[in-house]
Amino acid sequence: MILKKAYIRDLLNTKLINFILYFFKFKHDGKIIVKSMDGIGDILVRSTLAKKIIEKYGKDNVVFLMKENYKILGEMLGYTVIGIPRKSEKNFFKRLKLFYRINKEYSPKKFFNIEFGNDSIVANVNALEKIGVFDDSIMASPYNNYYTEFFYFSSKNEKILKKVKEIGQNILNEKLTEEKILPNLQSVFNTNKEEGIVVAVGSTARNRVCSPLRMQNYIKVLKDFYPTEKILLVGNGELQNKYAQDIISLLPNFEIVNMVDKTSLKEVFEIVASSKFFLGFESGLYNFCFVTRKKGIGLFRDTSVPFAHDVSWIKNVGPSNTKLKDVKDDIYYDSNINNISVDDFRKAVEELI
Repeated sequence: MILKKAYIRDLLNTKLINFILYFFKFKHDGKIIVKSMDGIGDILVRSTLAKKIIEKYGKDNVVFLMKENYKILGEMLGYTVIGIPRKSEKNFFKRLKLFYRINKEYSPKKFFNIEFGNDSIVANVNALEKIGVFDDSIMASPYNNYYTEFFYFSSKNEKILKKVKEIGQNILNEKLTEEKILPNLQSVFNTNKEEGIVVAVGSTARNRVCSPLRMQNYIKVLKDFYPTEKILLVGNGELQNKYAQDIISLLPNFEIVNMVDKTSLKEVFEIVASSKFFLGFESGLYNFCFVTRKKGIGLFRDTSVPFAHDVSWIKNVGPSNTKLKDVKDDIYYDSNINNISVDDFRKAVEELI
């Protein structure tokens, strides 16, 4: 019922706002508006594509739409960014004011949606040309009609770099390879230092995170290889802080620093960029490890998912073929992520170092 109300609200808001904006007769001789309003990892893996768009149209001519709380990430990457507060997406009057400003101030010539799906934002950007992926989900499908041109992914379950390549080819109208679109942000973030083992203790979904009872064993393996390195636990939120405290309790003789909720986004990026080794789950920080070419391991409940990157500096470790003894954890209960064996983990570390 809540989703249905939100769906109807967004449809009505976009249509009424477009009716009002129609009378202002905006110009279309200004900026290229690029929509990149999804998560940290999504923004990072598309960074080379974003760079190619900027190179083609000029830095002064390209403006990115991002969620307000990720605006700092866009600025770190050198983008000109319009931050979109959540309330401005949902509230009619705030949304009207926002899109009047965008269309008046930036006179959009083109609108490129470089996300992996679509939503209502495309409806209220008054550009002559609007390109993005066709999204057949119930909530998004009405907004495909606002594109002047759309395309389809060759497969919904393909690896994420292939999707980025397909977005780039359709938006830039040029042939690309996955090698050409592979992100490398080593020049943006200082990766020269190698200090500490960073363990990112969270993900966007709880079923992607193993129990601390399992994690303690993977940390023990890393300390076998890096006995002098500190363990740096990073993350945010009450649940991840509790996870970190559990790890410290389970490993009382280890030098562990709990940095959960003690860093800004920029600071945690700097910590990962200067680390000796990274360990985490499917998350924004796992993708940051990927784009900065830091040595690390991602723990996955399924290593065939699109965001499990197949590169030499990262190993993805998934469930063992042999059923392990169950762990009793009411919070981190997923049987797949809790079935990663220590032997498989150790083998992955050995292959990396």
